[in-house]
Amino acid sequence: MATIKSVSALIVDGDWIESKDQSPEGIRLIQTGNIGIGTYLDKPNRAKYISEETFERLNCTELNIGDILVSRLPDPIGRACRVPNNIGRAITAVDCTIIRLNPDKCDAEYFVQYTQSELYQNRLSQFFAGSTRTRISRKNLEQIEIPLPNIAEQRLISSTLGKVDELIALRKEQLEKLDQLVKSRFIELFGDRWANNLGWPQKPLKDCATFYNGKAHEQVVDENGEYILVTSKCIASDQREYRRTNTLLFPLQSGDICMVMSDVPNGRALAKCMMINEDNRYTLNQRICCLRGYSLHPVFFMHVLNRHEFFLSFNDGDSQTNLRKDDLLSCPIILPPMELQEQFAVFVEQTDKSKLAIQQSLDKLELLKKSLMQEYFG
Repeated sequence: MATIKSVSALIVDGDWIESKDQSPEGIRLIQTGNIGIGTYLDKPNRAKYISEETFERLNCTELNIGDILVSRLPDPIGRACRVPNNIGRAITAVDCTIIRLNPDKCDAEYFVQYTQSELYQNRLSQFFAGSTRTRISRKNLEQIEIPLPNIAEQRLISSTLGKVDELIALRKEQLEKLDQLVKSRFIELFGDRWANNLGWPQKPLKDCATFYNGKAHEQVVDENGEYILVTSKCIASDQREYRRTNTLLFPLQSGDICMVMSDVPNGRALAKCMMINEDNRYTLNQRICCLRGYSLHPVFFMHVLNRHEFFLSFNDGDSQTNLRKDDLLSCPIILPPMELQEQFAVFVEQTDKSKLAIQQSLDKLELLKKSLMQEYFG
């Protein structure tokens, strides 16, 4: 074992850069939002910069390719990535720590893999568990211990885990492409659902389905409960992160479409939908609505509703993150022939079979990664 500080040639926090110090171009400012779990998130549309003059005036620390950036803010605290090769000149923000490892002591890729382990997270947690603190200081980060086999073994470990990561990323990319394929097929058959450029007949949503509101859930959630509680988080999550309860607030039926009516500011769940495929096992909370008794094909109807531009037009992306019942029920719904709706549903069903096979492969790879992490880091 060795501390992070003992294997580092340099470990410092980033620079304090205020809004007034930023420029439209120049030296890239990397922020905590660019640091993913083991990966760098470029986000070019949100890129920030400082000028050369500001760099000199504030005596900023310039990043080297291969430096490790650690976010001291959630979520999660302590996530890390390497500075990519194509970033150009760059600095980082004060809530990020720069770690420049001694290459004779610790391999950079091995270190980044270690930061994804339960052992690392457990050691971090001793500095903020049971308190209201939402960050870790650099001084505490320096003292985190890391298992340290010889360099050759470190590189073998990082190479093995890296290959699994590549396969995981490939499966996720395949799933994304299949989702895009469905979206493309929808546009091909039905055009733009908001602009209705193909001129389909339309009705307001209130004439197409019956609306039901979820109810406030004040009971303590019981993870062994009889019912699955549908929340905005589980609809937004590709993994369907369900919680359970013994309180049946509103019984859902097979075929019901649930929609997120309230989201966190700048969230991506508002107006997102999911379909219920079983009776009686699901119940809603107050941030979700249910649409039932519709005459359209359920698969087509859900794809029409899901994050419809009409719903999103009522959200300013900042303070307004709720959909009102009246706004939702006034949404115009296109009504193409049922034959065309069924044709689309068949395509979605076939695509879902491919997605299921890929998802099963992805699940196995993620289980393998977890097993290897346990073997290497304990």
